[in-house]
Amino acid sequence: VLERVFSRLGFVAAAAGEGWNVTVPTFRVDISREADLVEEVARHAGYDRIPATFPALREMPARPAPAITRKALVRHVLTAAGFSEAISFTFIESPAAEPFLAADAAPHAELVPLAYPLSEKFAVLRPSLLPGLLDGVAHNRRRESRDVRLFEVGSCFDSSRGEQRRVA
Repeated sequence: VLERVFSRLGFVAAAAGEGWNVTVPTFRVDISREADLVEEVARHAGYDRIPATFPALREMPARPAPAITRKALVRHVLTAAGFSEAISFTFIESPAAEPFLAADAAPHAELVPLAYPLSEKFAVLRPSLLPGLLDGVAHNRRRESRDVRLFEVGSCFDSSRGEQRRVA
């Protein structure tokens, strides 16, 4: 079949082991690689005559990074225990951030301010996940929801250690 298709297209083809050596006429500038030859054969032989098969896998899928696996495990365990995941803002106001910097920071650490904050309410990067979680609990309590169990997996920042991933 291949030899007939190549011949009708004006290609010179010769079987070579498990493949083919094909010489393409110079006027066929649209044929520049193996995929172009495959397309021509499929077009002329008929796409409907090509059996559908799954490609053979040559490599095993990459394993996720350990940090991603740990994060997924933490989320799974906490949600199975009845907790809800919260996602709070990374930017918070300075007065809300200061008490949490002192409790958890390295010596001489400072809050990380934004160069051009949109407002004072979003002026610094959070040093802890707790301000956002406390806001979430307060929000739910104001709506008379008594059983509030929240957790968050996210980044915290201070001037001495930079960004750290945390769970709270």
